[in-house]
Amino acid sequence: MPAISRTVRSVGRGASLLLLAGTAIYATSVLAGSPCRGVADNLDFFRVTHPAGIEPVAPPPPRPGRFVACEYSMGRADLGELFSSAALFAWAAKHIPYPSSSGTMAIQQMGILWLALWLFLVVALVRARAPLAALIAVFVVLADPGYLLFWNSFYADGALLFALACTTAVLALWAHDPPRSVGGPPSWIGWSIVLVGLAFVGSWSKMQYFLFAMVLALVLAAFLPAASARARRRLAGVGFILVVLGLAAGWHFFRGTGPRFPWANNYHAVFAGIARVATDPDDALADLGVSKRFRDLPRKDVFGRVPPDHPVHAELADLSRVRLLGLYATDSQALLGVARRVQAEMARPRTHTRGNYPWSAERPRRSAYDPVWRFGRLRARLLGVAPWLLWPFLALVGVVSAAAILRDPLAAPRAAPFLFLSLWFLGQVVAVVLGDGFVAFEQHLVGARMAFDLLLALVLVELGRGVARAASPHFSPRFVASR
Repeated sequence: MPAISRTVRSVGRGASLLLLAGTAIYATSVLAGSPCRGVADNLDFFRVTHPAGIEPVAPPPPRPGRFVACEYSMGRADLGELFSSAALFAWAAKHIPYPSSSGTMAIQQMGILWLALWLFLVVALVRARAPLAALIAVFVVLADPGYLLFWNSFYADGALLFALACTTAVLALWAHDPPRSVGGPPSWIGWSIVLVGLAFVGSWSKMQYFLFAMVLALVLAAFLPAASARARRRLAGVGFILVVLGLAAGWHFFRGTGPRFPWANNYHAVFAGIARVATDPDDALADLGVSKRFRDLPRKDVFGRVPPDHPVHAELADLSRVRLLGLYATDSQALLGVARRVQAEMARPRTHTRGNYPWSAERPRRSAYDPVWRFGRLRARLLGVAPWLLWPFLALVGVVSAAAILRDPLAAPRAAPFLFLSLWFLGQVVAVVLGDGFVAFEQHLVGARMAFDLLLALVLVELGRGVARAASPHFSPRFVASR
C-alpha cells in the first residue's frame, strides 16, 4: 500500500508540473505573440507612460479603448513625477531586448517582463515544495485573458494583478509549511522579503490599491500561533514594515506626487455614487454640503459633462469619506443598491469593456480575445444563476476559516490565503464605491474580481482534496493538498 501511495503521489506531481508548464507556454504565446494582444488604452496610460518616458507613436484614436497600439516611442524618463510601481516596471520593460523598430518599444515587452517575474517565482515555489494544486489554481485564474492581457498594457492594474496572484501563491506555501522557526524550511525570511516586495508592487501601483500592504499585514497574524517565539517577533517586524509601506503609499497618492484626480473622484463618489442609491438623494447631497442649486447635476461620469472649473467642485473639495461611509451604513436601501451592483458585475463573464486587438482590415471593430475555457466563465455561470449567492459564499468561507482557527489555532495558517482574498475583495468594493462611485464600475472592480476568482479556485482545490480523501482514505493523493 505505501508503494502504491508513493506511485500515485509521483504521478500526480508529474501531471501537475506538466499542467503548470502547459499553462506557462500558453501565457507566453498570448503575451509574446504577433500581432500583439493587450488591453486598449482609454486615455489612462499616461499615468504610467509619462514618468517612464514612453510615448504613443501615433495620436490617440477618436474612440479610445477600442484598439491596442503595439508600438510606442521611447523618451526621457522622470520617475520622480507621478511615480508608481507600475511606472517603475514600465521603465524597466522598455530596456528589454525585443525585435522592434529602433527607438520604439513593443507592448509585448511589458507582458514578457511580468511573465518572466511570475515564472521565476513559480520555479522558486516549486523548489520550496509549494502545494502544486494551489499553484495550478492561481495560474489558471491568472491565465484568464481578462487578467493576463493587462500585462500587455500600461494600466497600473497589471502590477496589482501580479502582486495579488504572487501573494496568494506565497501564502499558499506558508499555509502548508508555516514559518515555525527562523531558517527552517522553507526559508521564511527570504519569503518575507518577497512578500514585502510584492506589497510594494501592489500598494504603490495605484491610489485605489494603497491598502494592499496593510491587508497583507493583517493576514500575517494567522501565522503567529504556529510560529516559535523568535519567529513571532520576526513576523511582527514584517507586519510593521508592511503597515509603514502601506501608510507611505497612502501619503504618496493622497498628498505626495502620485497620480490623482480628486475633483473627478469626489464628484463620482457623490453624484455617481450615493446619489444613485440613497433612499433620499437630496438629503444625502445636502448632508455632504452640496448646495441645492447643484443637486440636479448629472449623476454620471463627470468628464465631458461638468468642467473642472465648475463651482460644485469647490463644495466637494473637502469631501469626507468617513461621512460618506456613514451615509451608506445607515441607509439599508443604499447598501442593497451597492450589493446588487456588485452582484451584477461579478456575474458578468467579461472583465472590462476595452478591446484586445490592434486595428486591422480583418478586425475593423473592437473585439475581445475571449476563449471558451477561461476561468471567468465559470464564476459568471455560477453567479449568473443566482447573483445573491456571492455574499453567502463569502460568509461561508469566513465562517469556515474562523471555525478552523478556533478549533485548532496551530492550523490557522491554512486559512491565510482565504482570509487574504476575502478581505481584499471586500476592501476593494468599499474602496471603489467610496473612491469613485459606480463610474466604470466593471473596470474598477478588476482587483476584486480576480480575488474572488482566486478564492473560488482555491475552494475548489480544497473540495477536491476532501473528495480525494473520502474516496481513498488509505492512500489519498497528497499532491492535491500539498506536494
